[in-house]
Amino acid sequence: MRSRTVFALFALLVPPTAGVLAQDVPKVEIPVGFSFVNVHPNLAPITSFNVFGGGGQVDFNFGSVFGVKADFMGYTQGSGLRNQLETHGYAGQVNGNVFTYLFGPQIKKHSGTSQPFAEVLFGAAHTNAYADILKAEGKLMQGSGNNNGFSMAAGGGIDVKVSQHLSIRPVEVDYLLTRFSANHVANYTANQNYFRYLGGLNFTLGGIPPPIPSTVCRATPMEVLAGAPVSSTISSQKLNSTDNVTYKWETTGGTIIGTGETVLVDTTAMAAGSYTIRATATVKNQKKNNVATCNATFSIRQPQPPTAR
Repeated sequence: MRSRTVFALFALLVPPTAGVLAQDVPKVEIPVGFSFVNVHPNLAPITSFNVFGGGGQVDFNFGSVFGVKADFMGYTQGSGLRNQLETHGYAGQVNGNVFTYLFGPQIKKHSGTSQPFAEVLFGAAHTNAYADILKAEGKLMQGSGNNNGFSMAAGGGIDVKVSQHLSIRPVEVDYLLTRFSANHVANYTANQNYFRYLGGLNFTLGGIPPPIPSTVCRATPMEVLAGAPVSSTISSQKLNSTDNVTYKWETTGGTIIGTGETVLVDTTAMAAGSYTIRATATVKNQKKNNVATCNATFSIRQPQPPTAR
């Protein structure tokens, strides 16, 4: 149920990706960074405490949305667990390390600057925290004190694209579940429900540079009398609507009015002759093959004096 909810929310956040080009999707993504987990150990009288650490992930993308992720994280407890044990009169040494090894599917929007994603991961976790707590309580009867158990994470986050090969990951949040067992007076097995936060950098590999865009400029009408406006439009099939495109217009005569795909040329007081309009389109979120130019020409016609018969 939790995984269905996560993917339903993601579907609302992520717009259709039909316009995503193949070169926009990296083959491999490698997020690395800091993480902390708010631990709910389910071992009375210990309540929640935080563990801090980090690690890395590897995402292999298959198509424009779907990928497979491997997630490896390690944590060590701060003062929270130790303080709680001391409050309850326990004096045992507590380390509280946790390691998780998770694998599963990821869906992600790969177009634009903001790229949200969602994931459901399954695997294993390793800790010595439970055994250390039980030792401090004097309940651990046998075993090495290290525990391995089932683990699952479900959640998502967002990447902010900086360049073709680097994104900033300000936030990734997950519901993290573990199921640990320990041998003491009675065998203990229970689920533990955690909150997990990650943040850092995402390095992207693979993909190909975008193609060189080709553009066409048109002037309408192509011949006017001085003072009549000329409309000029730049168009291209390779500058799709998801691109952040800016336009620069120049002319050898007259005054440009406007800055978008279509502008007007004020031809007031222009002399008769032929003139050129030049447009430059720049895709701001691309570093390579991101500039295209085109020209259009128009003429100012010399007015003819009236004739008499």
